Amino acid sequence: MDNQMLITEAQRVLREEGEQLLAMSSALSPDFSGILQQLIDSPGKVIVSGVGKSALVGQKIAATLSSTGTPAFFLHGGDALHGDLGVCTPGDIALLLSKSGQTEELLTLIPALRALPIPIISMTCNANSPLALQSDLHILIPIEKEACPNALAPTTSTTAMMAMGDAISACLQLAKGFSPQDFARVHPSGMLGRQLLLRVKELMRTPPSTVSPNTLLPDIIYAITQGRVGACAVVDEAHQVLGIITDGDLRRALQKGAITSDIKASSLMNANPITSLEHKLASEALVLMESKKISQLLILNTSHQLTGILHLHDLLHQGIQ
Repeated sequence: MDNQMLITEAQRVLREEGEQLLAMSSALSPDFSGILQQLIDSPGKVIVSGVGKSALVGQKIAATLSSTGTPAFFLHGGDALHGDLGVCTPGDIALLLSKSGQTEELLTLIPALRALPIPIISMTCNANSPLALQSDLHILIPIEKEACPNALAPTTSTTAMMAMGDAISACLQLAKGFSPQDFARVHPSGMLGRQLLLRVKELMRTPPSTVSPNTLLPDIIYAITQGRVGACAVVDEAHQVLGIITDGDLRRALQKGAITSDIKASSLMNANPITSLEHKLASEALVLMESKKISQLLILNTSHQLTGILHLHDLLHQGIQ
């Protein structure tokens, strides 16, 4: 089989699955809002269960729900019947996935869930299946055929179930007012988490490299070199900021012929440095530095005392943007 035939086959699968998703969108029942309301009102977690390929889809749905403000747990249909049902508690709600709606493990699970009692939502491709008929609520996945060459392997059906899980998650986020800040709290190590949670205090360099207003040139150069950020702060005895001296300031003074060995920090410093408070978000500091076209930022505490220096590279290294 040549490469073009394989590409044509891949295009067919993608096209057929896409067409089925569009058809499912158009056929979405008004009853869907009632299902969403049941999930919104549920005081417990969503127990997602399935067997085989549906189990893999269920794991993804449960993970997506949990990460977007709806506590969820995946429970394998087989394991549930051998002790793992203990994770379910009154107040939870079950979401059972099965293409055929005839999965024996899930049908056996229903009486145990009802005994707790836990409401049951099923998601199947057959509205007249035993699982659909025995559920409190049902989500129909109206798939005509699978996209695999033999029309047998779960392809379109699993794609559609996963897409429906995404749709449910999106609706619940909207209904609950789940914000990017909420998302960051459950993704503290992700890029968005760093964007929304990381504070200047966690990235600034301490102790800051400082000099007094009367410090002479050799010691100024030493302070800038030791600080390793290309700058040092000029402070008074109370550690209040008077100014900043960058290596760029030194180069410009040298080009003007204004450098002598006895020149003092007070004559070289920029007396109006840009500063930020240490509790500010790192992303806010980046916006400030880019808008002012600076590479170093002096960091102050709430008493406006110098506590650190932040370099632009520190922010970029953490993926702040």
